[in-house]
Amino acid sequence: MASNESLNTTKSWISMVDNNKTITSPIYTGNETLSERNLLVPMFFLGCLSVIGVPGNALILVVFNLKHKPSVHRTIILTLATYDFLLCGITLPFEIYDMNNQFTFHSVWVCKIFRTINYFFAFNSGYTLVLMTIDRYRRVCKPMNIQMTITVGRICIFGIGFASAIVTSPNLFIRGIHVIHINANLSGYDCTISDEYINSKVPAIYHGIILILCMLGIIVVIFLYVWIGHAILVHLRYQKRFKIDRRPSTYSASFVTSTSFTDITNTNNSTTEDRDTTPPKVNQSKRSTGNERTDIPNTNNSPTKYRATTTSNANHIRRSTRNERKEKIDATSFKITKIAITISIFYIVSYIPTLVESILEGIYGDVVMSAYLSVPVMYLIQKTFAINHVVNPIIYGFIDTKFRNDCKVVFFQCFKKCKY
Repeated sequence: MASNESLNTTKSWISMVDNNKTITSPIYTGNETLSERNLLVPMFFLGCLSVIGVPGNALILVVFNLKHKPSVHRTIILTLATYDFLLCGITLPFEIYDMNNQFTFHSVWVCKIFRTINYFFAFNSGYTLVLMTIDRYRRVCKPMNIQMTITVGRICIFGIGFASAIVTSPNLFIRGIHVIHINANLSGYDCTISDEYINSKVPAIYHGIILILCMLGIIVVIFLYVWIGHAILVHLRYQKRFKIDRRPSTYSASFVTSTSFTDITNTNNSTTEDRDTTPPKVNQSKRSTGNERTDIPNTNNSPTKYRATTTSNANHIRRSTRNERKEKIDATSFKITKIAITISIFYIVSYIPTLVESILEGIYGDVVMSAYLSVPVMYLIQKTFAINHVVNPIIYGFIDTKFRNDCKVVFFQCFKKCKY
């Protein structure tokens, strides 16, 4: 087991207090130095996420506001994009600033406010995603039940925001500046748990509750999408089973349609020509029943046949229109479900490393964790949750053709306005 000094691999700029004079000096601790060179990797990682996430989520806000009709899906997506935009534009730059100023963070209220905002945005985004999963579950698995309306969706979003404010508000008291005493003359200031609660069980209990809520959201998302996936598979099997049975009827209906319209045209022409010259001719066909022969008039050209055929054709056209409309709705619903599933997968994958690291650190402590993972790697694991707040524009770009086309239209309109 390595010693505590060898595990403390942090090089930081620490405030040196000497005879009431405060100067800043680089302090190296341990055998390995964690300088700006080592912090560069997690800082660069967060910087890239912020640079991608801010314009990407802004693009979602613009496109969905201008090019999509009001719906529950649109309301949820706009809410997600708003929280993700704020997190990428406010929280991630603060995290970079915090890493760049380790042990020289003196502003108590800046620390409290930004840590609380970080939790608030992350919680709202995560549970808004749970709301989207519930909406997809009801529309796919229970389509005949009463569905969520825009008003109900907005009420749910407001409720999530209110609950998130209550859940994250303890950070205003727990978070603060923790003074790290290196020796008699050296002290560092870190934005973490306040000194008032550093030896208390309150932070551990609070973070345990936060962890349970995060895991609960992930479990709900996984469980509901398992049901959604099962319903989609059943639907696809049903379509595949009856696809072959529908083809002959479609062919015969189209054949009847074409021939019957041809018969109507030919008959109309013949009746117009013969109306004033000759009486209608009745064709005779002979039917034999036993030894008896009966003459039956052939009424293939009777007007009743035309009316029946025309009615059949109209019904077939209406059925075809309804089927096409239903297939279009099914395709749109399937696309939205596919997007929601992909977003949820990235949500789970990006949050699990952060949650696992938090659990292990809570059980074994950061000293034991540092023995197995380098500090830059630990920083990266702690910040992987931010991926969830950046990937949504990329997901839409790959899956949703309409979103790509709408983006092109928006860019073209902006370019046209800037040009003139």
